[in-house]
Amino acid sequence: MAKAKKTNFDKHLERELKNPKFAKGFYEELEKTQLAIKIAEAREKRKMTQKQLAERVGTSQSVIARIENPNYDRFTIKTLRKIANALDANLEISLHSR
Repeated sequence: MAKAKKTNFDKHLERELKNPKFAKGFYEELEKTQLAIKIAEAREKRKMTQKQLAERVGTSQSVIARIENPNYDRFTIKTLRKIANALDANLEISLHSR
């Protein structure tokens, strides 16, 4: 399979990621966004509303909305575990080399 040609954005991002401060911020935001998306997708796949998930977790709909917001990062592993259990999912936390 042929390798996709790098776009100008890809090249720019590659250059920017060489700056440690930029890379730190980029990866932190990427982590939050990916987690928020995964939770929302898992909930939607199970045809659950935020309110239904909140009831299963023992919290409010507004808390679930915050957790599904990529700008929020004040959740705990305990909360993520409750969400995973309510979604009948496994919580996996891993580290990968960049």
